[in-house]
Amino acid sequence: MTGASRREQTSLTILFTDLRDSTRIYRKIGDAVMAAFRRPSSALRAILSAQQRLAFPSDGVPPFYLKAGMHHGPCIAVTMNEKLDYFGSVVNMAARLERLSSGEDIILSEGGRQGPEVAEFLAAQEAGLAVERFEVQLKGFDKERFRLWRVRRLAQDGSGDSS
Repeated sequence: MTGASRREQTSLTILFTDLRDSTRIYRKIGDAVMAAFRRPSSALRAILSAQQRLAFPSDGVPPFYLKAGMHHGPCIAVTMNEKLDYFGSVVNMAARLERLSSGEDIILSEGGRQGPEVAEFLAAQEAGLAVERFEVQLKGFDKERFRLWRVRRLAQDGSGDSS
């Protein structure tokens, strides 16, 4: 059925990524990616792994730095013309958080950081992560300050061991 749509609300973790400095080089190619995960811990592990692999490529390939912002909460899922998409303030916030990232870190919202799996992962010594809390006002969320966390690897090497 062309043009038909279905709408539902569900809680998801939305992750936005963008290659640092790439839009200056490839003006006409959009390189931002939005991914949806059911669990914040899955999104966090996925982006840490992707950042590690891109920052330390093999065979003399230049490194890439993947900026990332992650937020968890209720989203509106819409299927239109057999294509699934997500909307709502959770999506908007994740996009704003990505812009705060340097490409060597992940910016987590309070919603993205909550939950026992994320807390345990961030606290684990073997994860080798530094977690810094900060507050900021975000465009589009007038007069509200958000508590955020910057997560980065302590040792930036090519070992690739993130678990």
